[in-house]
Amino acid sequence: MRMKFNIITTFILTTALSLHSQSGDSLVELDAFTVTAFEREYRELVSSTALGFSASTLQIPLTTTVIPTDILDDQQVNRVENALRNVAGVQRYKTGNGGEEEFAIRGFDSGENIYKDGIRINSRFNASNIATTETANLERIEVLLGVGSILYGQGLPGGIVNYITKKPQFEQSGSLEVLYGSWDSLRAEADITGPLTLGGDDETLAYRLVVAYENSGDFRDFIERDRLLINPSMTWEISDNSRLTVYAEYMQDAYTQDRGQILDGNGIDGYTYSARLDPEMFFGIPGHNTETDLDSLRLYAKYEHQFTDTWKTELLLSTTDVEKTNVDSSPTFIRNQELEAVGESPENLQFRQTISDSGWAAIQPRFTDGEGGADSLVWNHFVDFTTDTIQHQAHVSLTYENLTTENSNFRGTNNVLFNVVDRRYLGTDFTLRERAGAERETEEWGVLAQDLMSIGDHWNVLLGARYSNHEFVAFSGGLSEQSSEAFTPRAGVIYRPESNWAFYVNAALGYLPSEAIDVNGDILDPETNQQLEAGIKWENEDGNLSASIAVYEITREDIAGFDPASIGSDEAILQNFGDTRSRGLEIQTIGELLPGWRFIAGYSFVDSEITRAINQLGSQGVNVDVTGNREPGVPEHGFNFWSVYEFQDGPLEGFGFGGGVFASSEVFVSRENRAEYDGWTQVDAVAYYKKDNWKVQLNIENLFDEQYNLAQSSVPTDFFGAIRVGTSRPLNATFSVAYGF
Repeated sequence: MRMKFNIITTFILTTALSLHSQSGDSLVELDAFTVTAFEREYRELVSSTALGFSASTLQIPLTTTVIPTDILDDQQVNRVENALRNVAGVQRYKTGNGGEEEFAIRGFDSGENIYKDGIRINSRFNASNIATTETANLERIEVLLGVGSILYGQGLPGGIVNYITKKPQFEQSGSLEVLYGSWDSLRAEADITGPLTLGGDDETLAYRLVVAYENSGDFRDFIERDRLLINPSMTWEISDNSRLTVYAEYMQDAYTQDRGQILDGNGIDGYTYSARLDPEMFFGIPGHNTETDLDSLRLYAKYEHQFTDTWKTELLLSTTDVEKTNVDSSPTFIRNQELEAVGESPENLQFRQTISDSGWAAIQPRFTDGEGGADSLVWNHFVDFTTDTIQHQAHVSLTYENLTTENSNFRGTNNVLFNVVDRRYLGTDFTLRERAGAERETEEWGVLAQDLMSIGDHWNVLLGARYSNHEFVAFSGGLSEQSSEAFTPRAGVIYRPESNWAFYVNAALGYLPSEAIDVNGDILDPETNQQLEAGIKWENEDGNLSASIAVYEITREDIAGFDPASIGSDEAILQNFGDTRSRGLEIQTIGELLPGWRFIAGYSFVDSEITRAINQLGSQGVNVDVTGNREPGVPEHGFNFWSVYEFQDGPLEGFGFGGGVFASSEVFVSRENRAEYDGWTQVDAVAYYKKDNWKVQLNIENLFDEQYNLAQSSVPTDFFGAIRVGTSRPLNATFSVAYGF
């Protein structure tokens, strides 16, 4: 399949490059970015993630939020979850194996919906072999809240996260920065861009080079990381109407795998994060988990050709290869023979107990060695035209995506014991036994058409639809092939009574293909999802301050799962058994209140409910009905506020200070809705001083050392959630020195 993709790539690029001489019209100039004395501005006036092309937010009948690099710099964001907490309706989940990024958006897990430059980078089909996102080469993060299947194909309905990387600019600029933080964390970043003349005067080439290196510890015992990013890129102005941008992104990441912690208790009495536990405890195996290693290479190309002032085409090509050795261990339940080994009586053992009476917990060694690949091709064509009094921005697109993953799995034949009272390990010698590996491939191609129509001075209407065809192949355990298809329309209307006010409504359908087959050998129906949304948008006359309010209802239907009555039998029965529904309210505002005073704030209310489910096997060993319960890890209320003031003149000119408050109400550990994590409030702070081309900055995260827990997404039972627990990072500080030119 990779050979086929490369042939297609070569053919299309060759054809596209030959077109540049067919028109004399000028290519639309892209926005320039220049580092100048670390000037910062929060408000972004346009977004491309919602429509596939850039448009003013007051023309889009959808909810979008853009997190620019200036917010990332003010908050010293080196983890993407710390960036997305600025978006109302987005909450962080506990992540699974150190690679994938998991967020709850509008009450739904959106791990399927992580993109970079419009290309998917994360899916359940390749989740075990992906790289963690590095923030050093991100220009901004765009979030589309709600169903995005018309542009992006299969996925869950909460929203789309699109990381936009830094591109070459024709004006010379750059920055160098060194950061030092808690737990001896050291980080260095370099970002240089400008024209590449090659000894001549013709500036048709521009380059950019982003390099980042991190050597860090962590608050958790035994955790360390050593990561390198190298990201060269180049833009070639082929002619006045043609442009080609290419880049390579290489990452080498060696780190300690951390599966998180556990809860104290058992399936009968319940689970809790008790006083016997401490967030600094490492529920892995020292000297074993430290060997996780990843190498990732992503190649990306974008070709743009402007045939006329109103007719433009573009090609996006991306290929990613990841090799990952995942040296892992995971908390599990204590067993009779393990109690005997530490001198405890098995008679005291309770059903699915996590920690023994004297403090012993069991850790299972794991090892996975594998590789993954992702190939994508997107062709977009844009046409602007007018019929009578209606101005059209039409967009047609063809997309192709191929994801592969292959790995071998090993599990320990014996567990390692860890005592939570004195942090002592027992029996660190273990033997690994190979289990069935996994080899999977998934393909999806789609065709879409949409039209954003401007009717007079006050109305915009958005209409569009996509046809998708999805194929899944599993090679491990025998060849298994499944295919499905979907039709996903979207419509919206936005009305502007004045130039800076807008009222909008939209509706959309989406889908998520199944990789499961029922007892008859037939593939299960794809999940379907649908959205209804209405909202209000406003921005001031200067365009540096905006606010939005949105209300929505999203349903997810025909979720695949096992019939609990068949578990343990010769034929476990899979069927489309579940529906969930999320209703909510979001308020988001961002911009500059006064010169030098910038801020971003948001509030979200999410009413999450499982509306249909077959009784599932619960933590107490009996079937329970979870209908009417909330999804795990989804808070009812979320709040974010961040503000910085910078003196514009006088003796304090160049000095800035500020901070933020991020809060969440309580969440459930699993769909059983028995165990619960308390709500929390975290306070961060920042102060910096800049003069000429220099900047020094101090960031403090979790100023009051708030301790809280994070749930993993889609956990069915408390006993599974009890061994998949995320914890907050305690108070930590980062000091940085930067030079810009």
